[in-house]
Amino acid sequence: MELKKGEVYKRSLIHEEYGGNRQSGIAYPAKHDMVFIFTGFSGEEYGYNDRWENGYFLYYGEGQEGDMEFVRGNKAIKTQREKGKSLHSFRKSVKDSSNTLESWNMSMIS
Repeated sequence: MELKKGEVYKRSLIHEEYGGNRQSGIAYPAKHDMVFIFTGFSGEEYGYNDRWENGYFLYYGEGQEGDMEFVRGNKAIKTQREKGKSLHSFRKSVKDSSNTLESWNMSMIS
């Protein structure tokens, strides 16, 4: 599966194809030079406010308390360029209270 900007994907299919953590907001598949960011409406209730602003993607990262540390997913984002990995963001495209809809709109960050 080739990922294309603006297309909508099911998250489960992304992970079937590329791997990576299915539950975290950041996935970094071991066998592919990619880092995925997943963001959506449910994050707002936990204090996350991920968004595009003035041409920049403001992402809150992993962790809910204290200062963010550059470990696991946060480290994958920080080091993706120097490791030659592409960074893709997926935003949940439909607000669904049951959280069963899996439509994710993809944008390429770098």
